[in-house]
Amino acid sequence: MRREHLTRAATIVFIVIFLTVLVKIFLSLGFQYYVWSQNGLSKFLLPPYQPVAYFARYSWQHFIMSPAIGIAVSFALVLYFWILNKIFKKQYLDFEDMLILVSGAMIVGWPNLIAYLVIAFVLTIMRIFYLFYIKREMQRVPLTGALIVAAFITLLIGDYLAQILSLGFLKV
Repeated sequence: MRREHLTRAATIVFIVIFLTVLVKIFLSLGFQYYVWSQNGLSKFLLPPYQPVAYFARYSWQHFIMSPAIGIAVSFALVLYFWILNKIFKKQYLDFEDMLILVSGAMIVGWPNLIAYLVIAFVLTIMRIFYLFYIKREMQRVPLTGALIVAAFITLLIGDYLAQILSLGFLKV
C-alpha cells in the first residue's frame, strides 16, 4: 500500500513540475515578446521587421534550451537504468526514483544538473556508509530521499557550485 502512495505522489510531483516548467517557458516567451514590442528600438527585432526565426532562436537559447537539456539528460539516465533493470532483472532504480530524477532535473536545469547528480550520488554514498558501517545493516538504499535533498541543495547553491567547478562555460 505504501508503494502505491509513493508512486502516485511521485507521478503527481512530476506532472506538476513538468507543467510548471512549460508555463514558465511560455510566460517567459510572452513577456519577452511584449517587452520587445513596447520598446521603440527592440520592436525592430520582431516581425514584420525581422523573420520570426530570429525571435525563435533567441527564445530557444534563453528560455527553452536549459530545461530541454535537463529533461533530455535525465530521460537518458532513466532509459539507462530502465535497460539495466530489464537486462539484469534487478531493480537498480525504482519508478518513483526515475520520476523524481526527471523532476529534479527539470527544476535545476542545465548545467546545474551536473551538480544535482553529483550531490545525489554523494548523499547516497553517505547513506550507504552510515547503514553499512555504523548501523551494520545491509539493505538496498532507495534514492528518493537523496534526489529530493540534492534538488533543494542544488537550487540553493547550484549556481555557486557551477562557478567553483568552472561549469560556467556550459551555461546556455
